[in-house]
Amino acid sequence: MNQRLKVVIAHQTVVDGDAIGHDILGMYQTLTNMNYEVFIYAENYLGDFERYKMNEYDLLKYLKDKKNILIYHHSVFWDKGEELINHCKAHLFFRYHNITPPEFFKSYSQLYYEMTLQGREQTARFIRIYENGHWLADSEYNKIDLLNYGLQYESIDVVPPFHAIEDWSEISPNISLVNQVFSNKRKNVFFVGRIAPNKGHKHLINVIKNYKDNYDKDIQLWLVGSIDTHHLKSYMDELRGIIREKNLEENISFTDKLPLQDIKALYLSSDAFLCMSEHEGFCVPLIEAQFHGLPIVTFNGSALKETVGPDQIVLESIDYNLAAAALYTVFHDLEIKEFCQDNGYINLYRRFSQQNIQERFNASLNKVIGSEPI
Repeated sequence: MNQRLKVVIAHQTVVDGDAIGHDILGMYQTLTNMNYEVFIYAENYLGDFERYKMNEYDLLKYLKDKKNILIYHHSVFWDKGEELINHCKAHLFFRYHNITPPEFFKSYSQLYYEMTLQGREQTARFIRIYENGHWLADSEYNKIDLLNYGLQYESIDVVPPFHAIEDWSEISPNISLVNQVFSNKRKNVFFVGRIAPNKGHKHLINVIKNYKDNYDKDIQLWLVGSIDTHHLKSYMDELRGIIREKNLEENISFTDKLPLQDIKALYLSSDAFLCMSEHEGFCVPLIEAQFHGLPIVTFNGSALKETVGPDQIVLESIDYNLAAAALYTVFHDLEIKEFCQDNGYINLYRRFSQQNIQERFNASLNKVIGSEPI
């Protein structure tokens, strides 16, 4: 009896609950259903991913077989990962999540600056050396980024990331937090994303300042995301300084990383999702907001416009006056609010359903390896 073909999905760190972790698990399940024998390899296994741990002897053995497949998730510089690719005789796929431009970190963290610089240099090196590699970009934005590195058009497919958005239906919100938000008698604006210089927090603060000055003082911004108090302390200090300077201490809340019950509570009790991030390869929270029926205000930067889809509020550039006006509009014009909500649902389910993503992923695999395993 023929042995099933092996697929190794690799990333430097795998952690349950983050966007890349969901993408990896989505690939794992899809490939398993296609009758592949699937493994996950990482230097660091965190949370539930511990149960997928594989040993390096099997890893190297599988990568020597030309019939097998390696799917390398590229989002960060990974020296050991490059060594694996050097030993790989299997079909090679790169899953490209993009890497933050190092300029964002230059003023705040030498470590992150060097890591992102090395990561982008590694991207260029992968493209130059591994001409047989096929790239799966999260978005058209990421595809264009790869083309700018010099990758050939035919070596790239756009496959949106697998996600676990439907799982939100099974999560019970923290009702006490829902009540707390509703009881503040304010318009509540939400953003989720780690506290990092590319995420546009300064712009969010300025939009809230503009809204407070020109429309209504009763507004609250909730900023959910992990805070690196060691390597990005100076960035966090700068944000808090701006908030004090603009007299917004009572209008902006940093929560740090929250459990899913609390995040769902904020999705359900907020009035709008505001995103002014300056670098995103996809931005899963945008479609999470659409799933929860939150109107979105964003701008045409990196992959943001592409991800939110048509008939959403997308400014052509970062404009604090227009962003504040857009918030006021979705707060007070029910017809526009419902238009944004309805078209957000349509965008999510037409473009990013699990079936749609699976079909695009399968088509990309079969284009390279020929056919599904028997």
